[in-house]
Amino acid sequence: MQTLRRSIHAIAVSLALGAAAPALAAPFFQLSNAPGGAGPGDYFLSNDHWRAVRVYNAGTIENLAAGEFGLRFLETLPNGTPIGAPAFDLPTFCLEIGQRLLLPAIYEAMPVSAALPAAKADPIARLWGARFETVSDPASPIFEAVPGATSKDRVAAFQVAIWEIAVDGNNGLGTGQFRLLTTDAPLVGLAQAYLTIAYDPLRPFGEVRALISPDSQAQLAATDG
Repeated sequence: MQTLRRSIHAIAVSLALGAAAPALAAPFFQLSNAPGGAGPGDYFLSNDHWRAVRVYNAGTIENLAAGEFGLRFLETLPNGTPIGAPAFDLPTFCLEIGQRLLLPAIYEAMPVSAALPAAKADPIARLWGARFETVSDPASPIFEAVPGATSKDRVAAFQVAIWEIAVDGNNGLGTGQFRLLTTDAPLVGLAQAYLTIAYDPLRPFGEVRALISPDSQAQLAATDG
């Protein structure tokens, strides 16, 4: 968790000092909740795309909503002035666990490899590459191999796997600074399956970017849109 916070802080300081952005840096976006969302804060893609989970987070026990957001993107200048491109909607997942989503907010988009060290960026990119196969496909072998799993479990477990990678790496869901305390077998089974995918060196990387803001929770989103 501290590593992730230091990385994000370093990016924010670099921008404040006027240092050069990463070589492959993407544009800035204003993120807001997309019309038709449902769930806490009206940010989630739908009520089938999130569920409550109980976690240990750096010494505290928290009840969090874990799932897939449906957010509206408006391309802007760094100061938030719209560039003129129309707004569009993309699904996102949280990258950061220690900050809350406070929208609308301006985010800088960059390759996940520019926001995190390779030991964390590479597994996240592999996991993202399997997102449609494992989260969106109703006939997914991963999903069918976990009895009793629901669509809510799928997106929540995907989010839990991202948090585990970003905070601790792959040291297990029950140890470290981040721990999954919710014991539902389908959720735990899916989260473990996602981590296996993330650390499979034969898996291809997905096209994923990190969205970083000093004011709102960091996100992961696809590079298209």
